Amino acid sequence: MQKRIEVHDARSLEQALASVKRARITLNFSWLLKLRWAAVLGQMLAVAVVHYLLRVDLPRVQLLGIIVIAATSNVGLVWWFRRSTRSGAWDNLETSGEFLIGSIMTLDLFLLTGLLYVTGGASNPFTIFFIVNCTLSAVVLRPIWGWIHGIVACFCYAGLFFGAEPLEKMIASGRAPATYESLVQAWELHLVGMFVAFVTASGILLYFFSRVFVELARLEQELLVMRQRHAKGQRLEAMATLAAGAAHELSSPLSTIAVIAKELERDASTPGVPSTMLEDTRLIREEVKRCRRILDRMSADAGESAGEALVPTTLTALFEEIVAELPARDRVRVTVADGVAQQRFSLPHIALSQALRGIVQNALDASAADQQVDLVAEAAMLADADGLRILVKDSGAGMEADTLERVGTPFFTTKEVGAGTGLGIFLARTVVERLGGALWIDSSPGRGTLVSIEIPALGAPSGETPYT
Repeated sequence: MQKRIEVHDARSLEQALASVKRARITLNFSWLLKLRWAAVLGQMLAVAVVHYLLRVDLPRVQLLGIIVIAATSNVGLVWWFRRSTRSGAWDNLETSGEFLIGSIMTLDLFLLTGLLYVTGGASNPFTIFFIVNCTLSAVVLRPIWGWIHGIVACFCYAGLFFGAEPLEKMIASGRAPATYESLVQAWELHLVGMFVAFVTASGILLYFFSRVFVELARLEQELLVMRQRHAKGQRLEAMATLAAGAAHELSSPLSTIAVIAKELERDASTPGVPSTMLEDTRLIREEVKRCRRILDRMSADAGESAGEALVPTTLTALFEEIVAELPARDRVRVTVADGVAQQRFSLPHIALSQALRGIVQNALDASAADQQVDLVAEAAMLADADGLRILVKDSGAGMEADTLERVGTPFFTTKEVGAGTGLGIFLARTVVERLGGALWIDSSPGRGTLVSIEIPALGAPSGETPYT
């Protein structure tokens, strides 16, 4: 089962990179076990074909003994791998896991040497499998292992030239002295064996590489997503720090200005003072309140609860809470499909409600006072699981293509100065992506805007934190 990894700081990124490394080692180990099973079956089939069809007198006892060693070792490794995976012990084998794979491949080189030694030695065309083993080692392990296996393969191959019985003496009539006819027969057999060895080796390499490269590409894509999320997390932390710092630094001077403006307003209320001065002092106080509201909103937006636990909730209750806090709630038309209306989902209640409330408020601001905004929830089928689709649709003026491209960029807003912070869509997308979902915006001039959100239906079990 694949685990989704969320990244928001340097330590989390290091943990994610370690997790990707473990996933790569696990992938290589599982495919190595499959290849060893394929090798055992192939060796048994080859012995049967050569002995019974081609009628070559093979040392069956020695061959079956070597094959049994390979099969028995693989049974033990499969049992140990499954047990370690279930217990979690495999996750702690970042370094020793690679050593284990390298040791197994070294054992396979010796087993291959034994098979070749008793079936013709260096004259056996299946010596090409030394290259297969070394190539696989160079692909799935660090370069040092490739060199080790290359050197071991060279020594093993050199040993096949000493003491092994050539193929020309292993023909159908038994181990009789070689004749011209027997040499011709042995050469023809050798050519057939070369062809079979070439086809088999090529097939194994192509199949293994194609599957491994696909999996590695998937792991690299996951790593890229992790790095992007890490970058977003850093920006989010920077914005939270900026907002908190701005609120702290500006609170004292704003309070001082507010007190002085109040005194000025009281003095301006005395007879003989021009009315414009009273209006100006009131304007100063209103602008101070406005600055405080902007700072409070920035702090609330940028301080989105990244450590909030998942709690069971229904979409109906969530939407009712969102709409109840909107100034123009009578203009929001809520539709929840029957299949998900009363079903309980594990969601970050505060973070998700803040995100959706900001999107709905944007839709209300973009629409005329007499236009409705639709807030819709329905079931959706995602790539690998059931999911939820939440739609926010308005009938406003829409956005141009260049504006749409910038939506979601921190501090970018189409509202008037002071009316918005430009963080709503950015933080909403951050919340959705942390839940393993995605957010899209479709808009064009004259036909309004549609915001689509898709998230997994259940998320993590209630009580867990999705943003670790």
